[in-house]
Amino acid sequence: MVIKIRSIYPLIVLVILLSLLPTLLWAQAGRGKGRVRGTVKDEEGNPIVGAKIVADTDRYELKFEAESDQNGRWAIMGMGVAQWRFTASKEGYIPAMLNLNVSTVRSNPPLDFVLKKATTAEILGGKEETRQLILQAEQNFNSGKYNEALQAYQQVLAENPSIYQLHVNVGSCYLELGEYDKAIAEYEAFLEQEPDYSPVLSKLGETYVRKGDFDQAVGYFQKVIEHSPDEHTTYYNIAEIYFDSGDVDKAIEYYQKALEVKPDWGKGHLKLGYAYLNKGDNEQAVLHFEKFLELEPDSPDAPLVKELISRIKGGSV
Repeated sequence: MVIKIRSIYPLIVLVILLSLLPTLLWAQAGRGKGRVRGTVKDEEGNPIVGAKIVADTDRYELKFEAESDQNGRWAIMGMGVAQWRFTASKEGYIPAMLNLNVSTVRSNPPLDFVLKKATTAEILGGKEETRQLILQAEQNFNSGKYNEALQAYQQVLAENPSIYQLHVNVGSCYLELGEYDKAIAEYEAFLEQEPDYSPVLSKLGETYVRKGDFDQAVGYFQKVIEHSPDEHTTYYNIAEIYFDSGDVDKAIEYYQKALEVKPDWGKGHLKLGYAYLNKGDNEQAVLHFEKFLELEPDSPDAPLVKELISRIKGGSV
């Protein structure tokens, strides 16, 4: 009779697997079927492209990362059950953090980040000497010492090129000095980092107005409207360009749009009154002049407006 010797190979494999089990389980720890999504936007509600989102937890030695797309959206998949810490960051902004107990059996609520722009002081951190130089530059600018401010801003920017926000300050110095092409170049350098930032798009519009290139100016103000349609002053700026260039109908169109956004804006009614007066529509002119007086009875323009209304009603205008 032949006695069969049972192979011990399966037993050895089992022992090895059991010895490795804690390691295998640790390697999988923190992973699962959880999915978290959300958005990253600035304080004006504009999407921030290329923001980095990092998810980590004190429970596991594991980290997930994602990046926001052109619409500011992001998503992370494969997360396990735990309380996760999500941090959104991008150069030029103050990082933001949100916590979420991630579930793998039900939908997780979206995490929507709003990042605040970092000031130069916040970016500089402990560089006290540089911060003082910026403060001095700001004082010089506000005092009309544009050359001195320009030199200081350029020095800080040369030493700290990552503070791209200072291109705006340099551009504003050039703008006040009447060096419009240099101002445009500085504003465009900023927009390379933040192409949809409305205040700088508006600055470019203002620069082109001063330069006398009204078509370019209107183009930039239109871009501002695309990103900030509720900003009444942008419609007003376009209206002023058309009014100064003699296109009264277009001016009226944009003054009206400004007032649609802000109906009780006295200056808008005043300028719309002047536009209608130039068009020869005295009835509409009086209507808006009277609205202006109702809103701003103590304005320095009030006496002249009252005189105009009197002349119009008296038939002398």
